[in-house]
Amino acid sequence: MNGRTITVLTTVAGVLAVGEFASSVMSRKENYPGSLPLAAVVFGVFFLIAAWPLHSGRVTAGDPHRPACG
Repeated sequence: MNGRTITVLTTVAGVLAVGEFASSVMSRKENYPGSLPLAAVVFGVFFLIAAWPLHSGRVTAGDPHRPACG
């Protein structure tokens, strides 16, 4: 993947993580019946875990010299 794609994906993952953490705070503060604020924190952590290899460049999208089909 090129640098721009990785930057965009890392930014999206970071924004989604922040949104999940904010959602957790709002759910906790508004005290919805049956809400699970901890679940939003878990999903926020998942997004941060996804952003880490993107940011560090540890992910690849396959062999760039071989076509995906055939």
